Amino acid sequence: MERTNGVQVRETSKALRVARELRRSSQLAENANKERLEYKKQLEDETERKFKQRELRKKEMLLKWSKKLVKSSFLVDQVAESERIDEEHKVKLEEEAKRAKLFEERKERIKTEIILKALAETNDLDQLRHEKRLIIEEERRLKVAAAQQHTKDCIAEKEERFKTQQVTYCSKHPTLKM
Repeated sequence: MERTNGVQVRETSKALRVARELRRSSQLAENANKERLEYKKQLEDETERKFKQRELRKKEMLLKWSKKLVKSSFLVDQVAESERIDEEHKVKLEEEAKRAKLFEERKERIKTEIILKALAETNDLDQLRHEKRLIIEEERRLKVAAAQQHTKDCIAEKEERFKTQQVTYCSKHPTLKM
């Protein structure tokens, strides 16, 4: 019986020691978790503070520059120029879309005609190959024409911008002549 009591005492003391170590390790983990959460909160607060400062500086700069530029005649001209360029760009895009639509319609119409002819005629393979070559050549020609038109439009737009910039520059510097 003494032996069982001794074993029980050892097991009890071992269980108490394990429980103390578990409590100690859980306290350490809890303390580490608290420190981590506190540090995380500090970082978040610092980030938020910096963000608010940045936003405040940005608003102050915008206010400062808007006050400086409120009476600028150049600003009005710039807005008008920007609106004009946007409108021209919009018109060009609409024209290009219209041209592309017409091109696709014509392409579809030609394909439909070819299919109808092929169905209507007997097995005239050489004729179909010739028509297909014509279609491909026509498509290439139309693509080249569209590319050339686009290039001409871009060049004209660049020349117009250059002329307006040159006029603006010369009007600001009256001693220079065109």
